[in-house]
Amino acid sequence: MNSTAPTLTPKQLGFFSDWKILVVWPNGAKQQINGFTSEAHAQGWIVHNSAEWIAANTPRGLLQQAPAATPPAAAPWSPAADGAGVALGVLAEQFEQASRGYAAANDVRRDADWFVLKLQEELGELTQVWTKLTGRGRLRGKTEAELKEALADETADVLGHILLFAHAQGIDLDAAIERKWRFKPGS
Repeated sequence: MNSTAPTLTPKQLGFFSDWKILVVWPNGAKQQINGFTSEAHAQGWIVHNSAEWIAANTPRGLLQQAPAATPPAAAPWSPAADGAGVALGVLAEQFEQASRGYAAANDVRRDADWFVLKLQEELGELTQVWTKLTGRGRLRGKTEAELKEALADETADVLGHILLFAHAQGIDLDAAIERKWRFKPGS
């Protein structure tokens, strides 16, 4: 291992806030790189962009002085930029297959109303977890880690039910996103 290489550790800036990468150089000097939206975003940047950043920011006389704090030279990493993105249609079909199987196994009637009602139900569950995490609801013995996991789970449910609703209504989400958000998904 390179003796001038720092350790890079993702850290959350605060409760429900952005992430940073804490940089600790071999001489103990510290700095942080801000601007990451999640731990995965920061980890991805470490894997894909940090070598270039370290090469550009390793100071001369490492043991005598701390490096100057500068933002990342490269654009932050994203799963889509690395080819890991999934087309919305494919994802919608995967949710549809899972939902169809669940409905069949549990004798659930999925009609046009069911899709929007389930979406509302899941949004309510997401809101309930959010109120607990932000100190506006009873914790009922749940730890912060359990609530954060529940928040992620309920967010996944909301995403799934949005895609199920769009699929059931024949909505072209790619076209709608391009029209409303002015970018083409996956590009």
